[in-house]
Amino acid sequence: MNQLKLFKWATVFLLMLNIFMVVFFFVTRPNVPRNEHHHPIHKILELSDQQEKLFLELVKKHQSKMEKIGQRQSKIVSQYLLATGEKSDSISNVLLNENQQLETQKIEATRLHFKEVRSILNENQMPNFHKFKKGAIHNILGGGKKNRPRPMDL
Repeated sequence: MNQLKLFKWATVFLLMLNIFMVVFFFVTRPNVPRNEHHHPIHKILELSDQQEKLFLELVKKHQSKMEKIGQRQSKIVSQYLLATGEKSDSISNVLLNENQQLETQKIEATRLHFKEVRSILNENQMPNFHKFKKGAIHNILGGGKKNRPRPMDL
C-alpha cells in the first residue's frame, strides 16, 4: 500500500512538472515576425499611409518581375547543366549569354524599382532614401551571411 501511494504521488508530481514546463516554454518563446515579406527597412523612409500603399504595390510588382526572371533563369541553368559535356559548345555559350542577360535584367529592374520608390517620396523624405537604399541592397545581397549547411540525410 505504501508503494502504491508513492507511485501515485510521483505520477502527479511528474504530470505537474510536465504541465509547468510546457506552459513555461510557451510563455517565454521569442516573438517571431509573422509576415516575412514585410521588411521594416521601408520604415526608414517615414512614409504616409498613401505612400506606404504605393510602396507595397511597387514591391509586389518588383517581386513578381524578379520571380519571372528567376524562373526563366532556372530553366536556362538547368538546360546549360544538362548540355554540359555534349558536343555542342555553341549551345552552352548561348545559354550562358542568356543567363548573363537575365542577370542584367535583374539589376536594371532593381535600379528602376529604386527610381520608382524615389518618385513617391517628398522632399523631406529624401535624406533617408540613401539609408533605405543601402539597407535594401544589404537585404538583397544577403548581408554577407553564409547559408547554413543542409542537414545530412540519414
